Amino acid sequence: MNCFNHQDIPAVCACGTCAKGLCQNCMQPCSGKFVCSEVCAENWEKLAKMNEKALKIYGLDKPGNKPSKIGSRAALFNISLGLLFLGFGIYDFFYGVGYYGLGLYSVFLSAIGLASIVYGYKTYKDGIRL
Repeated sequence: MNCFNHQDIPAVCACGTCAKGLCQNCMQPCSGKFVCSEVCAENWEKLAKMNEKALKIYGLDKPGNKPSKIGSRAALFNISLGLLFLGFGIYDFFYGVGYYGLGLYSVFLSAIGLASIVYGYKTYKDGIRL
């Protein structure tokens, strides 16, 4: 691969943002990477800040930290939503008309409810890590 700006010179690296090939004359260091222009340098800086914030949110900003678990609030929300769907499905099955009279609507609601309950329970029990 040759340099994007100088077609006759071989590239020694690629831009960290747009992946254009760069020769030694075109490389511009930026936060541990090489970029091809000021625009790519700004984009790389923005991306680096976003990554730092994400690491801080998930507790990975310090060496040796493990990812945080999804909170019990999310599991409780899934279980609650599942119980609501399951309740509506059972109610529709016994007291409602059903979708087209076949009970498919109640089965659909119940299936969504059960899936949400199982997912919420699994999330809470296993402590899914991000």
